[in-house]
Amino acid sequence: MATANGSGKSAHGTAASAQAAQSEGEWVPTKFEQKMRVERRLLEFILQANRFVEGGKHIFERVAEKYGIKAVQVDPNFKIGARSKKEPTVRVIGDVDQEKGVMAAVKELEKMFDAKTNRITVKIEIPSEHHFFVIGKGGCNIKNIMANTGCHIHFPGNTRGGKGSNQVTVSGLPDGVEAARHELRGLMPLTISFELPDMVRLDCRSDRTIADLAAEYNVSITTKLRQSQSTLCLIKGTRASGSAIELALYRVLEYIQVHLDAYTLQYGISTRHHGSIIGQGGHNIRNIMDYTNTRIRFQHGGREPNVFVFGAPHAVKLVMQTMQATLPLCLSFDLDDAQTQHVLVLSREQNVEDFLVEKLAPGGNVRLTVVSSGSSLSIQLRGSEGAASFLYKTRADVLRLLGVQGDYGYEHFDIEQPSFDFILDDPDFCPPFSAISGTFEAMILPGTMPLSSGHPFPHPYMQAQMQLQPSASSTSYSSSGEAV
Repeated sequence: MATANGSGKSAHGTAASAQAAQSEGEWVPTKFEQKMRVERRLLEFILQANRFVEGGKHIFERVAEKYGIKAVQVDPNFKIGARSKKEPTVRVIGDVDQEKGVMAAVKELEKMFDAKTNRITVKIEIPSEHHFFVIGKGGCNIKNIMANTGCHIHFPGNTRGGKGSNQVTVSGLPDGVEAARHELRGLMPLTISFELPDMVRLDCRSDRTIADLAAEYNVSITTKLRQSQSTLCLIKGTRASGSAIELALYRVLEYIQVHLDAYTLQYGISTRHHGSIIGQGGHNIRNIMDYTNTRIRFQHGGREPNVFVFGAPHAVKLVMQTMQATLPLCLSFDLDDAQTQHVLVLSREQNVEDFLVEKLAPGGNVRLTVVSSGSSLSIQLRGSEGAASFLYKTRADVLRLLGVQGDYGYEHFDIEQPSFDFILDDPDFCPPFSAISGTFEAMILPGTMPLSSGHPFPHPYMQAQMQLQPSASSTSYSSSGEAV
């Protein structure tokens, strides 16, 4: 939380003292200044994020203009990315007769710098086998996300071989945490594969055209000989670049003159969640396969806990988004000492956790627990990715009950909008998916992406309102195996 210090004299008193001192020939102050200590990572975020620039002017410049003061300045010795633990200083400067303007500017900036009150921690599920892929070489991916969102991201140690925890922790202001959550999910690997016809020979290592396509779409294109002696072509990228993977597939099919109506989509979901997705006796997975007319396989015991889904493009995407929506999501935040005492008074002799659950009745299957943390309390909310808004709504309800007013850190997003819960990685690959309706939502007009007339698949947006008809053609699944 930002702290400010400076002169405590009134503007009138300061000006009068300056005039008296000038008449006596003493040194005369020419400015009134307040210094504010700010959390380093938050200040780096404010200085770099585009959202703090409007009309070509940074928020600091706009605040200075708003209150008619000289400037809002950052300590000249402050360097973005430095490893110093010392909190940097922001100075709010005005003339000696501008004390009121300076103090008003300080009050507005304190709300923006108040990282402690609105700070939250979210834990998301990323298979431990994919952590090194998401982190990037030398941590480049995570460093970029932290710089862009102002959040701290922690990956558990010793995740090689799938033996570590899957939970990745993101801490920061709510809008930054949400942005980081989507960016992290977008970095997870995604692969489209198909089986080459017997008459087609493709050597991706020596074929110059394939190498050029891989470079153009920033994907990996390889072939793999299966135990059945058939050849599998795999195009791999990230979930955030799903459309590039699919367009690369289209170009490969044009090159080898092959037509497809279906492919296999491969992505990672931790093995510990496979059981809940499959359901008792395979009930859940059979329903998904029947509804989407797909075949689904789960891989256990290999290097990566992959899920393979074979079917029409719109159907395999629907399966992926449905599974993603069921993954657990945990949001926690701390109550300060005053808020803790307030909730203890409100609950009286009743257990605090029981009191909050009974009073708030959280929706969206949110589970609320209260954890003691020293002299204060921590609130933990557990739900699913497809109903993330209910976690944020419950947090707002808790703070509102305790008399906290404001936007609760939600200034830059609207948790009341249905679109908040959309599972959305790459809108050019998957239309926004609503876990509540269990279908894609037509958010963007069809046909907005230029395609060759020979494209082998319907454009993703053309499938946005397609009613998937139940089919009994796929009624089995395997707990291990490769792409169909």
